[in-house]
Amino acid sequence: MVDFIVIGPGKCGTSWLYGVVESAPDVQESSVKETLFFTEFYNKGYDYYHSHFNNKNKNIICGEFSNTYISTAGVAAKIFKYNSKVKIISTVRNPIERTISHYLWIKRNSSKVESFSKEIRKQNCDIVEKSKYSKMLDEYYSCFPGDQIKVMIFDDLVANEKNYSNSFLKFIGSSSTYQKIASKHRLPASKARYLTIVK
Repeated sequence: MVDFIVIGPGKCGTSWLYGVVESAPDVQESSVKETLFFTEFYNKGYDYYHSHFNNKNKNIICGEFSNTYISTAGVAAKIFKYNSKVKIISTVRNPIERTISHYLWIKRNSSKVESFSKEIRKQNCDIVEKSKYSKMLDEYYSCFPGDQIKVMIFDDLVANEKNYSNSFLKFIGSSSTYQKIASKHRLPASKARYLTIVK
């Protein structure tokens, strides 16, 4: 069974934690960063899910990262049914900064995005809704005991990446400690680029 799941949301440092897992010898991540099993492929069954984890060593901790799990209704209950003992990790940051970072990501990858002011005024705007952490986490706290859920704050990563990483590793039961993360997992948008939005 999978031992921990990082549920997102995106633009809050999940890529950093993925790098931490890659550097930990007693932890194995899924073969793809986001399996999306509990949102897109649940009907394929647990054998399909487990095919993303090649390790047969029972002493290895297995986990996955799927940023849409936090914001998709019904996922918490599906995860609980799969493994009621799984550790749940969510990464959060200043909601305004997260919304801006998400908007800039969309703007870089889509030609159809409107101005920031127009986007956030749309009804049920996705980039705004995914910054409402309490609302999204309620479903998880209603399914899992509080000691199985860890909410990690992006500002703590910026302040001390070693302590941040070790806190995560300890929570998932790893005996590994912080290793310098490869540059591909660095966070170029760690500071919200407000000026870009108004251009």
